[in-house]
Amino acid sequence: PFIPPQTATPLEAQGGGGEEKTAKTPSLNCEPGQKPLEASPAARESLHEDPAALAAWEARRMDRLPPPPHTEDGALAVRALREAGLWDRFKSLRRFAKDRRAWDEWLHGPVARHFRRLGGEVFVRAVGQALEGLASRPDLNRPILWLERQLERATPPPAPAVAAAKDPLEDLIEAIVAEDREAVQAWAGR
Repeated sequence: PFIPPQTATPLEAQGGGGEEKTAKTPSLNCEPGQKPLEASPAARESLHEDPAALAAWEARRMDRLPPPPHTEDGALAVRALREAGLWDRFKSLRRFAKDRRAWDEWLHGPVARHFRRLGGEVFVRAVGQALEGLASRPDLNRPILWLERQLERATPPPAPAVAAAKDPLEDLIEAIVAEDREAVQAWAGR
């Protein structure tokens, strides 16, 4: 047989007659005149009403997750991929991440470091080549790690060549080899 719960909504009184009465079923563990949710000790505390107490309680919670990571290099990497038209293909890798937080940590961690190391143009070219490689290898179990390895293999652009300052002794050596007495004496007279 079905037994209605004790905290059911008001029922119409059974019986004949002209008066309509409603009967309430009593709530469990409630004092007369007390609402059901006010019966718990936690609800009687004024913690939920005081914003300062609520903020202090939130700060004490140990299981709070830190805010999601964000780096300027990660944002610049996303912008470079969007401008190159690779972002839609790149973000399709999100389905291989454990969750959104893991994706953000990967994007603003290793990917941002590779962007900083390679520079914008080389990074976009390396990601494009890696995405082409992924398209030809659908059997990969961990495509995110594979793409990261491809970025590790990419070589950064060469550092701008700085013209080395000519050693003053080289002028003396060249003058001696050329047997130019005037240049040797000019060097010695410095």
